[in-house]
Amino acid sequence: MNKNIKTANGYIGLPEEIYTLKPAKNSDFQYSYKIDEFHEPQNIIEELRQMFTNAINNIKRIKNRSNT
Repeated sequence: MNKNIKTANGYIGLPEEIYTLKPAKNSDFQYSYKIDEFHEPQNIIEELRQMFTNAINNIKRIKNRSNT
């Protein structure tokens, strides 16, 4: 299975990295954090914070586009 099957187009099979990588474990996600990408503001403070954050991110994007 390790790319040792010869065909007309060359060798086929799984790359060597497949056999050397370890599977994911629960401990890999021990320090993970929740992503609130679709979080809706619950009050006026969160809504204002989101508006300012969006405005700042848009300004940064516009500056990056003009620099490239």
